Amino acid sequence: MKHTHIVPASLIILWVLFFFYGCASVPFEDWSKADTIRQGAFISLLAIDTYQTHRLVSDPNFYETNPILGEHPSHSNIDLYMIGCAAGHTIISGLLNPEWRERWQYLWIGAEGYTVVNNYAMGVR
Repeated sequence: MKHTHIVPASLIILWVLFFFYGCASVPFEDWSKADTIRQGAFISLLAIDTYQTHRLVSDPNFYETNPILGEHPSHSNIDLYMIGCAAGHTIISGLLNPEWRERWQYLWIGAEGYTVVNNYAMGVR
């Protein structure tokens, strides 16, 4: 089985860049109710994506297109990956200053929303 360190390394690089370019702040400083709502929306879409991915890999007519997971990931690898995404996104959101945090959250809400709608359109209910 191949192991990848792409996700953890990417998170560290992003964290360092955020501080160098001034878009980071003290962790979770100025976290607002709106930030919590956006983070909840992202996590909710990620949960739906997780469910859809489990359904997708259980059907031989489909395959996963995420290169990190591979075409036919195990259910435990799906869960570990999605938990890592949720934790990483939350940590990065907490490190960003409010302006960048909002942009970051909306970007990923859009990406996850697109994924969920696309999966549904392909027949993954």
